[in-house]
Amino acid sequence: MSTETTLFAMANRIRNQGMRVEMPFSGNLGKQLKRADKLGARYVGILGADEASKGIIILRDMQDGSQTDIPLDQAADHLIALLQS
Repeated sequence: MSTETTLFAMANRIRNQGMRVEMPFSGNLGKQLKRADKLGARYVGILGADEASKGIIILRDMQDGSQTDIPLDQAADHLIALLQS
């Protein structure tokens, strides 16, 4: 499965739990993070070429700035668990 297909599947799983997901695919990361903060996002997933080659996504907590590497195939379950706790 391609990275893009995996991301769409992950977004759909999260949306099916009643959570909002936005997926900008281009542009400046700093501007995207500022937009996420302005929208009140609690978590942001960061997936660039380096992360894709490693099979991970960086999950950034927008409240404390911490970041965690999560295997891409586990990211949706991890995020859903965080948001439901």
